[in-house]
Amino acid sequence: MNESANGSHYCGLTGYFEWWYFHFVTTGGLACNIVLHETDIFALVRSPYVSMSVHLPGYSPRYLRLCLPAGSIVAGTRYLNVSQEGCCIQEDKDEIRIRLLFPSGEEYRAVVKKLTRSLILNQNVLYQVGQNRSYWQPQVPFGSFDGTLNLPRGTRHTLNGSAYHDHQWGTVPIQSFVKDWVWGHFSSNASSALFFVIRTQTGELIERYSTASLRGQCGYTTGGEVSHLVNLASHTHPEHWAGHPRVVLPSGGVLRVDIDPCKLIRARVEEVHDGFSATYLRWRGVAKLSGSQDSHRGITEYIRIRRG
Repeated sequence: MNESANGSHYCGLTGYFEWWYFHFVTTGGLACNIVLHETDIFALVRSPYVSMSVHLPGYSPRYLRLCLPAGSIVAGTRYLNVSQEGCCIQEDKDEIRIRLLFPSGEEYRAVVKKLTRSLILNQNVLYQVGQNRSYWQPQVPFGSFDGTLNLPRGTRHTLNGSAYHDHQWGTVPIQSFVKDWVWGHFSSNASSALFFVIRTQTGELIERYSTASLRGQCGYTTGGEVSHLVNLASHTHPEHWAGHPRVVLPSGGVLRVDIDPCKLIRARVEEVHDGFSATYLRWRGVAKLSGSQDSHRGITEYIRIRRG
């Protein structure tokens, strides 16, 4: 699998899904995530769009969305390439440049610097059902950014901090396979930690972990522990759960994550779809990594899917 295969993998097969995820956090308290979609997360709609959830200190979280024309995302390329009115994302081997202008007047610009190579674990295969596969590639497991956020009525924020980007695609929609998943990425100026654990509908655990710094990175597919998977999965209202769960990394480090309802930047609770219901939660937070004196800021999420 080419580590630079970050362009569209669009196909006509039933169950095809694809999205590109970014997030940006600053020491000043901004948390922003951007998702570029070929399909919605459950592969129920094939209509490209870009969304942004942003939380600035002193403001309520905002969710913004911009619809894109079909074929906006260039397919079959090494890097992500979108050039449309209101949305321009251009990637090369060192940087990703983003400009988004939403219909409500917000404008976001960022230049992401790739501080390490992309992470490839298990040839990017996250899980497989028969001949169908789900792929996951952290294209920027450790990055920095400079940017601006212009709000309506002329308020301008100059930003810099840490950045993360991954790409997910395949032909196994998550509602066909996933029961619960927890994911998180936290970064300081010197290092980052990444975890992604899935409990399948049959009870199997799928694990992915990584740590990265300017000295290099390492990744694992077994050997860690994410304590809050059970807490969130068993809670009647996970959007109300609060705690400081422990993530044991196979590298030997321990990440203590902060989860608090007041830090939710995106909450889709008990959505009912044909054949399943889903809850999708995303929090900003600060984590502590053992052996490091630096605070690690980032975003973590939980997805619950119940079939029937």
